[in-house]
Amino acid sequence: MSANAFNVNFMGMPIEETVPDAAMVKGVSRSSLLTGRRRVRLQPQTGTSASAGSIIQFVLADSASLLDLNSVVVSATAICTGAGDTSLDDGMAWCRRATVALNGTNIDDTDLANRFCNANIQGGADRSWYAGAGSFAGFWATNPNLAVSGTAYTAYPVGDVSGALVSASVRNKLVSASGGGQQLGYPLSLVSRFFATKQYLPLSQCGELVIQLLCASNAEAIFQRPGNTDGAYTLTNIFLEADFVQPHYLYQEMLNRVTQLEGEQGMVIPFNAVISAQGQAITSSGQANIVTSLATNNLRRVIVTQSFTDYLGNINYPAVSAFPNNGLTGLQWRVGSLYFPSQEATNLAEIFWMSQSAWNHGEPMHQQNGCLDYNLFSKTTSPSGFQTTSTTYNPALTGTTPSYTTGVAAPTGCALQYWGDSCVLAYGFDNFKGGESLDADGISVLGQAGSQIVTLLRIAPYTGTNANTNATTRAYIGSGVTPNIHLERTRYLVLRQGSLRVEGV
Repeated sequence: MSANAFNVNFMGMPIEETVPDAAMVKGVSRSSLLTGRRRVRLQPQTGTSASAGSIIQFVLADSASLLDLNSVVVSATAICTGAGDTSLDDGMAWCRRATVALNGTNIDDTDLANRFCNANIQGGADRSWYAGAGSFAGFWATNPNLAVSGTAYTAYPVGDVSGALVSASVRNKLVSASGGGQQLGYPLSLVSRFFATKQYLPLSQCGELVIQLLCASNAEAIFQRPGNTDGAYTLTNIFLEADFVQPHYLYQEMLNRVTQLEGEQGMVIPFNAVISAQGQAITSSGQANIVTSLATNNLRRVIVTQSFTDYLGNINYPAVSAFPNNGLTGLQWRVGSLYFPSQEATNLAEIFWMSQSAWNHGEPMHQQNGCLDYNLFSKTTSPSGFQTTSTTYNPALTGTTPSYTTGVAAPTGCALQYWGDSCVLAYGFDNFKGGESLDADGISVLGQAGSQIVTLLRIAPYTGTNANTNATTRAYIGSGVTPNIHLERTRYLVLRQGSLRVEGV
C-alpha cells in the first residue's frame, strides 16, 4: 500500500481528517453568559426536625438566578432508637414520597420513592460509587467497607445485610457532643428524576419551586434485628443546599423576552419523571400479568422489583432494599401489540443483560454496571431471616458454621449473604443507544390498548412457611408476592408568553 493511501478515498470510502484535541491549535474557552455561582443553604418551612409520618417542605425562589438541579442535596442527621441492632434501611429509606411543584403546577410525584431509589441504584449505579460517595447518602447494606472495628462483625461478605446491620446500628445510634446520630446528605435525584435534569432552571420565570418529602413509617423505613419491634427514627438539622448560577444581565434580559413576550418561541426544558405503583399480590406459581396504565408519548424505562406481601411494613425485614428473585423463570413486557423483548426472556443471565441495557445506553462494558452480582441477583432469602443465636458469631468468610434460631433451617449456598436480595428487572425503551441520551425518545403508549403496559412475570415460589433457601427455584410466598412497578417517562416544561405549563402525562 502506498504511503499516500490515506490522502485519497480508500476503496470508495471517504476519509475525514480529524485533529485530536491534544494537537488542536486553539485558545482558551470560557462562558461569558455565566458570571457567578453560589451555594445556598435553605431551612425547611416545616422545621429542621422530622420523624415518621412528617412532611418536609422546602420553597425555592429567586428573581435573577438559574438553579442547577443536579446540585440539590438534602442534609440531615439520622438518629435511630430501639433495642438491639437498629438502623434506617438502605439509601433514602425514610422518604416514602417525593413531590415537586412549580408555581402551583405539579411537576413530579414519585410514590414508593425509597424503593425506586434503591432499585435504581442497585441496577444502574457503579459499585465504587455505592461504596464511596453513596456511603454519605445512607447506602450501607452491601458495603463491607463500613464495618465498625472492635466488634465481632469487623468483616462480612458483600450482600450480608445481617452482618452490615450491626455496624449501621452503631453509626445511627452514635452518641456525641453534637447530639449523636449519623450525618448524611441525599442528592434529590435519588428520589425525583426531575433533579437529574441537566439544563439549568430559570427560577425567575418559574415562580416558586416547592419540594415536599413524606417521611415513611418506622416499620417501613427501619430494619431492626428480629426479636424487637420498638425501632424509631428522627431526622434533625435538616437543610437543603443548592447551587444558584448567576447569568449575564444580557442573557437574563433575553430569557425574559423569550419567555414573556407574545410571539416569542418560549423555552422548553425536558425532564424525566416517575410514576410508581404496586400490583396485586401474586399468590401462586406461574405467569402473572401486572397491568399499569400511562398515556405518554415518551416512555423511557420500566423497573420492576418484588416484595413479600406479608412483610411490606415489617420492621424486622429490609423491605425497601431487599428485592427477592422468587424463582424467576420468565420476563416480558407488552405494550398494545408490541412485545419487549419479542420472545420471553427465560434465562437468568439473559434477563440480567436485558435489564442492564436500560441504564448503559448500549455499551455492556461501561462505568455504571450496577451493584449486582450473580448471587445477589438470583437469591431469595426467607423473610423470617437467618437469625443467629450467638452475639459473638462472626459472619465473615471464615468457614464457621452459623447457629440459627430453633425452627429456622440453615440456608444453602451463599450462606452468609442473607437479606442482600437484589433482583432488579428493567427494560429501556430508548430507540437510540450508544451515545448521548436524547431528549425526546422512548416509545409511545398513547392509544395502545388503553395506554396499558403489561408486565409478564413468571415466578415459581415455594409455598411453605419456612423455606430458607437461596436456590432460584424456591422462595417463600406466604400471602403473596407484591410487584413494585416504576415507569419513567419524559415530560416538557414550557415557559412561553408569561405562563408555565407541563406537556406530557
